[in-house]
Amino acid sequence: MTRARVAAAAVTLALTAGGIGLTAASATASSSGCTGATGALAGSCSDEVTASGVGWAVHRGLARPGTAIVAVADAAGVTDGSTDFYAQNTNGNASERTFEYAPGGRESGLCMSSQAWFTSGLVLQHCNGSASQQFYGIGDTQDDTASTNGGIQWLNVASGKVVVVSGKSVVMRGLDAAASTSGSYFHWAS
Repeated sequence: MTRARVAAAAVTLALTAGGIGLTAASATASSSGCTGATGALAGSCSDEVTASGVGWAVHRGLARPGTAIVAVADAAGVTDGSTDFYAQNTNGNASERTFEYAPGGRESGLCMSSQAWFTSGLVLQHCNGSASQQFYGIGDTQDDTASTNGGIQWLNVASGKVVVVSGKSVVMRGLDAAASTSGSYFHWAS
Protein backbone atom coordinates (compact mmCIF):
# COMPACT_ATOMS: atom_id res chain seq x y z
CA MET A 1 0.00 0.00 0.00
CA THR A 2 1.49 3.34 -0.98
CA ARG A 3 1.65 6.34 1.33
CA ALA A 4 -0.69 8.24 -1.04
CA ARG A 5 -3.21 5.40 -0.89
CA VAL A 6 -3.03 5.29 2.91
CA ALA A 7 -3.46 9.07 3.05
CA ALA A 8 -6.47 8.93 0.72
CA ALA A 9 -8.06 6.20 2.85
CA ALA A 10 -7.47 8.23 6.02
CA VAL A 11 -8.98 11.34 4.47
CA THR A 12 -12.00 9.35 3.28
CA LEU A 13 -12.48 7.88 6.75
CA ALA A 14 -12.08 11.28 8.38
CA LEU A 15 -14.71 12.77 6.09
CA THR A 16 -17.03 9.85 6.74
CA ALA A 17 -16.69 10.44 10.46
CA GLY A 18 -18.57 13.69 9.97
CA GLY A 19 -16.07 16.01 11.58
CA ILE A 20 -15.21 13.85 14.55
CA GLY A 21 -11.70 14.90 15.52
CA LEU A 22 -8.89 12.80 16.86
CA THR A 23 -7.40 15.36 19.17
CA ALA A 24 -5.99 13.88 22.32
CA ALA A 25 -8.10 14.73 25.30
CA SER A 26 -6.84 15.00 28.83
CA ALA A 27 -7.30 11.65 30.52
CA THR A 28 -6.29 9.74 33.58
CA ALA A 29 -2.79 8.50 32.90
CA SER A 30 -0.46 5.98 34.44
CA SER A 31 1.55 8.57 36.35
CA SER A 32 0.82 11.87 38.03
CA GLY A 33 3.61 13.43 35.92
CA CYS A 34 1.73 12.56 32.75
CA THR A 35 -1.65 13.59 34.19
CA GLY A 36 -0.26 16.96 35.27
CA ALA A 37 1.85 17.51 32.16
CA THR A 38 2.16 21.07 30.90
CA GLY A 39 3.47 22.70 27.76
CA ALA A 40 3.62 20.51 24.66
CA LEU A 41 2.50 17.42 26.60
CA ALA A 42 -0.60 19.01 28.15
CA GLY A 43 -3.70 17.07 27.14
CA SER A 44 -1.74 14.68 24.94
CA CYS A 45 0.14 12.59 27.49
CA SER A 46 -1.69 9.43 28.46
CA ASP A 47 -2.09 5.71 27.91
CA GLU A 48 -3.55 4.03 24.85
CA VAL A 49 -5.56 0.96 25.91
CA THR A 50 -8.02 -1.52 24.42
CA ALA A 51 -11.58 -1.93 25.71
CA SER A 52 -10.26 -4.68 28.01
CA GLY A 53 -7.64 -2.31 29.49
CA VAL A 54 -4.58 -3.79 27.79
CA GLY A 55 -2.20 -1.12 26.56
CA TRP A 56 1.27 -0.65 25.24
CA ALA A 57 4.42 0.01 27.24
CA VAL A 58 8.16 -0.02 26.79
CA HIS A 59 9.86 -3.33 27.62
CA ARG A 60 11.14 -3.06 31.20
CA GLY A 61 10.75 0.73 30.99
CA LEU A 62 14.05 1.01 29.11
CA ALA A 63 14.17 4.35 27.33
CA ARG A 64 16.73 3.58 24.63
CA PRO A 65 16.67 2.97 20.86
CA GLY A 66 15.73 -0.56 19.86
CA THR A 67 13.67 -1.31 22.97
CA ALA A 68 10.55 -3.28 22.07
CA ILE A 69 7.03 -1.97 22.61
CA VAL A 70 5.12 -4.61 24.61
CA ALA A 71 1.58 -5.18 25.86
CA VAL A 72 0.70 -4.65 29.51
CA ALA A 73 -2.53 -5.69 31.20
CA ASP A 74 -4.43 -2.96 33.08
CA ALA A 75 -2.19 -0.27 31.60
CA ALA A 76 -4.39 2.46 33.09
CA GLY A 77 -3.55 1.10 36.56
CA VAL A 78 0.24 1.19 36.10
CA THR A 79 1.64 4.05 38.17
CA ASP A 80 5.36 3.99 37.34
CA GLY A 81 5.05 5.94 34.08
CA SER A 82 6.20 3.05 31.86
CA THR A 83 2.99 3.27 29.84
CA ASP A 84 3.03 7.04 29.30
CA PHE A 85 3.15 8.21 25.69
CA TYR A 86 2.81 11.65 24.14
CA ALA A 87 0.62 11.69 21.03
CA GLN A 88 1.91 14.50 18.84
CA ASN A 89 0.14 15.82 15.76
CA THR A 90 2.72 15.69 12.99
CA ASN A 91 1.55 17.61 9.97
CA GLY A 92 -1.74 19.41 10.42
CA ASN A 93 -3.72 16.27 9.53
CA ALA A 94 -5.94 15.74 12.58
CA SER A 95 -5.82 11.98 12.00
CA GLU A 96 -2.02 11.55 12.07
CA ARG A 97 0.16 11.17 15.15
CA THR A 98 3.55 10.08 16.38
CA PHE A 99 3.81 8.44 19.81
CA GLU A 100 6.78 9.63 21.83
CA TYR A 101 7.64 7.68 24.96
CA ALA A 102 7.04 10.06 27.88
CA PRO A 103 7.76 8.25 31.15
CA GLY A 104 6.35 10.22 34.05
CA GLY A 105 5.25 12.97 31.65
CA ARG A 106 8.79 13.72 30.42
CA GLU A 107 9.70 13.76 26.72
CA SER A 108 12.33 11.14 25.91
CA GLY A 109 13.07 11.97 22.27
CA LEU A 110 12.23 8.33 21.43
CA CYS A 111 9.21 7.47 19.31
CA MET A 112 7.29 4.27 18.64
CA SER A 113 8.54 3.04 15.28
CA SER A 114 7.92 0.26 12.80
CA GLN A 115 11.23 -0.96 11.42
CA ALA A 116 11.84 -3.03 8.28
CA TRP A 117 14.20 -5.34 10.19
CA PHE A 118 11.62 -5.83 12.97
CA THR A 119 8.57 -6.52 10.81
CA SER A 120 6.26 -8.06 13.39
CA GLY A 121 6.37 -5.40 16.08
CA LEU A 122 7.34 -1.94 17.18
CA VAL A 123 10.44 -0.49 18.82
CA LEU A 124 11.64 2.84 20.18
CA GLN A 125 13.81 4.94 17.84
CA HIS A 126 14.99 8.54 17.98
CA CYS A 127 12.08 10.75 16.90
CA ASN A 128 12.81 11.84 13.35
CA GLY A 129 9.39 12.34 11.74
CA SER A 130 9.87 9.45 9.33
CA ALA A 131 6.92 7.52 7.90
CA SER A 132 7.86 4.55 10.11
CA GLN A 133 6.97 6.72 13.14
CA GLN A 134 3.73 8.16 11.78
CA PHE A 135 0.38 6.56 12.48
CA TYR A 136 -3.01 7.37 10.94
CA GLY A 137 -5.98 7.01 13.26
CA ILE A 138 -8.86 5.22 11.55
CA GLY A 139 -12.29 4.36 12.92
CA ASP A 140 -14.08 5.74 15.95
CA THR A 141 -12.82 8.59 18.11
CA GLN A 142 -10.28 7.74 20.80
CA ASP A 143 -12.61 8.81 23.58
CA ASP A 144 -15.55 6.65 22.49
CA THR A 145 -15.16 3.61 24.73
CA ALA A 146 -18.85 2.73 24.42
CA SER A 147 -18.65 2.15 20.65
CA THR A 148 -18.86 -1.38 19.30
CA ASN A 149 -15.20 -1.21 18.27
CA GLY A 150 -14.03 0.32 21.55
CA GLY A 151 -11.82 2.97 19.99
CA ILE A 152 -9.56 3.73 17.07
CA GLN A 153 -7.03 1.75 15.05
CA TRP A 154 -3.51 3.10 14.44
CA LEU A 155 -2.20 2.36 10.95
CA ASN A 156 1.53 2.86 10.36
CA VAL A 157 2.22 5.07 7.34
CA ALA A 158 5.37 3.21 6.20
CA SER A 159 4.13 -0.36 6.53
CA GLY A 160 0.40 0.09 5.97
CA LYS A 161 -0.17 -2.22 8.95
CA VAL A 162 -2.23 -1.75 12.11
CA VAL A 163 -1.00 -1.86 15.73
CA VAL A 164 -2.48 -4.94 17.46
CA VAL A 165 -2.12 -6.28 21.00
CA SER A 166 -1.60 -10.03 20.80
CA GLY A 167 -0.97 -11.73 24.14
CA LYS A 168 2.03 -9.98 25.71
CA SER A 169 3.17 -8.53 22.41
CA VAL A 170 2.33 -5.47 20.35
CA VAL A 171 2.48 -6.56 16.70
CA MET A 172 1.64 -5.19 13.28
CA ARG A 173 -1.12 -6.80 11.18
CA GLY A 174 -2.67 -6.05 7.81
CA LEU A 175 -5.78 -3.87 7.90
CA ASP A 176 -8.07 -6.70 6.79
CA ALA A 177 -6.71 -9.08 9.44
CA ALA A 178 -6.97 -6.44 12.19
CA ALA A 179 -10.50 -5.28 11.32
CA SER A 180 -12.22 -7.88 13.51
CA THR A 181 -9.54 -8.02 16.21
CA SER A 182 -10.59 -6.27 19.43
CA GLY A 183 -6.89 -5.88 20.34
CA SER A 184 -6.47 -3.41 17.48
CA TYR A 185 -8.89 -0.75 18.78
CA PHE A 186 -7.46 1.75 21.26
CA HIS A 187 -8.71 4.71 23.29
CA TRP A 188 -7.19 7.04 25.89
CA ALA A 189 -7.27 5.51 29.35
CA SER A 190 -9.76 7.28 31.56
